[in-house]
Amino acid sequence: MKNLLFISLFLSAAVHSQVKKMDIEKFRKHIGLTDKENITSNRTFTYENGGNVITLWQQGSGEYREDVQKKNSVYTTTFLYNQYTYALQYEGLYCKGTPVGIHKKYSKYGKLIEQTDQDLSLREIGVFTRKDMAKIMKRDFNINIEKEDELYMMNAFDKDGKYFWRIVCRPHPEKGADFAPAFAYLFDAKTGEFLSKSVFVIEG
Repeated sequence: MKNLLFISLFLSAAVHSQVKKMDIEKFRKHIGLTDKENITSNRTFTYENGGNVITLWQQGSGEYREDVQKKNSVYTTTFLYNQYTYALQYEGLYCKGTPVGIHKKYSKYGKLIEQTDQDLSLREIGVFTRKDMAKIMKRDFNINIEKEDELYMMNAFDKDGKYFWRIVCRPHPEKGADFAPAFAYLFDAKTGEFLSKSVFVIEG
């Protein structure tokens, strides 16, 4: 009986030690220097680490958030943390603000309680996902729309019962060229067939 209790306590401690938590000390240290009195709006601290741009912030006086983005990537991984336990409550991948892939929800103590496939609604109707389209653009046009300086926007839509992907990008922009020409590529969203390419004027 004592052995079973010991094993149970050991496993509980092991799981607890593996719970991802907010780096609250780093956050407090830097927010204390830059935004000590501001607790009514979002307080943020951004730094770089190993090729990633990481932003720690608190939404008012509520939960904490961490955004991790590789340099020049369209993808950002977002982590939300409990304001009292600092344990991970939610994590998910976003492509220029749109949720993609598997998102996970946790209890206030960091226990996984729910998983949601953000691409399921597309696959259920036979439509290619954003990552599917990124592979097609790379394979057929040698354009990497997973790079932030190449992709401007992409959206799936239906017209007359047919589904399409429109991808607006700046193919191979020169370094520092803010006004590289942009093009809109149109695809059949269910087959990946390329349909057309046209100049796209980006305003502003």
